[in-house]
Amino acid sequence: MPVLVVLFVMIRLAEAQGCAPGWVRGYGNDLLCLPLVLSVVLTVHRLALGSGRFTLPGFHGLLAVALFGILFEGILPLVGVHAVADPLDILMYLAGFLVFQTGLNHPTWRYHGNL
Repeated sequence: MPVLVVLFVMIRLAEAQGCAPGWVRGYGNDLLCLPLVLSVVLTVHRLALGSGRFTLPGFHGLLAVALFGILFEGILPLVGVHAVADPLDILMYLAGFLVFQTGLNHPTWRYHGNL
């Protein structure tokens, strides 16, 4: 997860400096959004349960894709001045979920009955 945070900060800095490529400005944050959010959710669950072996069910990630898509691509563009609906963002949320599911949503093998 630290790599995702560093990438997110680098994208935000590049956007602020005006030197981020168009595809990064348009889709970079959307791609990183769900791996970051779901990693935080996974960590909270593990802390609450006291088990590093817990993994989020795939349904939770797919529900997050749907909720983020509805909120950020459906509702906010209707009420927000600066929000723009972009169906490709939903594909980025889905790709981010797949990154999380395949690369981050695994039991910790440093398991000693605790995190």
